[in-house]
Amino acid sequence: MCLYLVTEVRTIQQDLLAMYEADFGKHIEPRELPRVRITWNAIPVQLAKENRKFFFGQVKKGARAKDFEMAVQWLIDCGLIARVYRVAKPAIPLKAYLEENAYKLFFLDIGLLGASSELDARTLLEGNRVFIEFKGGH
Repeated sequence: MCLYLVTEVRTIQQDLLAMYEADFGKHIEPRELPRVRITWNAIPVQLAKENRKFFFGQVKKGARAKDFEMAVQWLIDCGLIARVYRVAKPAIPLKAYLEENAYKLFFLDIGLLGASSELDARTLLEGNRVFIEFKGGH
């Protein structure tokens, strides 16, 4: 019964992701749309790697953060993702040690991250394997 419920939730999450992507085109300039979609789809991929920051060069060959600045900000403003900066050391005030050029992007909804990553519902029920796979998520 529990696996059935998790599978049903996953279906709803996948539907939500499809609706989000369909809505991107309704709310953003056509020339910026590909960058938003590429950024959105790259987040789960990069979190599955041991990256210490988000690499735009892995999103698109030769790309730089400035090329995707508008796309990232748009996703943040919509409440879909969060930008989390790396800090040089864990000291107070934390903001004083913030590294502005090194950050990761995260989905604000962990369930949508799992659905976007196409994690099988059983993975969630079988233990902490999901935490082993998302090496860049910490």
